[in-house]
Amino acid sequence: TRLADLILNNPRAATQALVVVKNSQSQEEWEEYVGVLVDMKPVNVNSMEVVNGLLKEKLLDRNHLHFFVRNCIQSCENSGSDASSGRSTSSERQGRLVRMACVFVQTLIRTKCIDVSEGGADNALLVDLRHFVVQFAKIKEAVSLYKLLESLSFNPNQLGG
Repeated sequence: TRLADLILNNPRAATQALVVVKNSQSQEEWEEYVGVLVDMKPVNVNSMEVVNGLLKEKLLDRNHLHFFVRNCIQSCENSGSDASSGRSTSSERQGRLVRMACVFVQTLIRTKCIDVSEGGADNALLVDLRHFVVQFAKIKEAVSLYKLLESLSFNPNQLGG
């Protein structure tokens, strides 16, 4: 129940704690902990850092990663509809979150954690990402992600080197 607080306050410790949980708990308990992480709302830079750390340790599977990326997209979409704060503050917050999410997804693509080339393993995610980048086309990082997605559509071996 305190994992979300740990992620928000100390992502490195949260990553290390999740590694310990993976190695010492049952699969069912692991799923509970990972579920908290990938379903955190709103997504923030610390939760992205924890996901990245688990990917480096090869502890996060494709389904959890897809769920997290879709949660990132949803958090970006929903962050602009926060009427409780001033419009510009909400818009600025949304812009920051979209930029972070785009850079995060680009990193996932470049490190081959997700395969969004045409016909790739993550084709359903590609559809969601295309919709996302078009929705936020005024943001430079979304345009960069769009260009990366399109370049992979025409040349899936581009990242293969």
